[in-house]
Amino acid sequence: MAQIGQRRRLKVSEIVVGAIATDARSFAEAGRRCIGEIKHGAIPGPMGPGIVCMSFAIELWFKALGCLSDPQGDVPTGHDLLLLFNGLSQEIQDALIARCGQPRAYFLSVLQQDAKTFEVWRYAYEQQALQDSSDRLIGMFVHRLLIDTLPVACDQVYEDFKAS
Repeated sequence: MAQIGQRRRLKVSEIVVGAIATDARSFAEAGRRCIGEIKHGAIPGPMGPGIVCMSFAIELWFKALGCLSDPQGDVPTGHDLLLLFNGLSQEIQDALIARCGQPRAYFLSVLQQDAKTFEVWRYAYEQQALQDSSDRLIGMFVHRLLIDTLPVACDQVYEDFKAS
């Protein structure tokens, strides 16, 4: 029996994987609307909420792709992007990296550095970088790969593999 506050692990067979993909698309779109186009000299939109939405979208994509990787297994859990990525089949990992057009080592380095972006940015005010800043501006960094390229690549790879 699960304790109060603990969720039961869901089996992939108990859910509609496409619903995860739909949510991932929605959060990616919300993130794009917040951040806007990043152009030299342009004033960006609300970056914090945009980064939270984009990183959550990637988390959902990795969970949807994890379900495709192991249709008989449990639905992946957690927020750590590197752990979720490492749970994907080698074939799906390779397809994602190829779609992003970056060397595997760079891709994995970005995921390692930004693995907990959702957790860090959703409570950005708790971060030491913000507390130490006299002007209260967020002095944190997120790779463009995470907020720009990867959500689109995940969508494309999901479409490629869902019919398989």
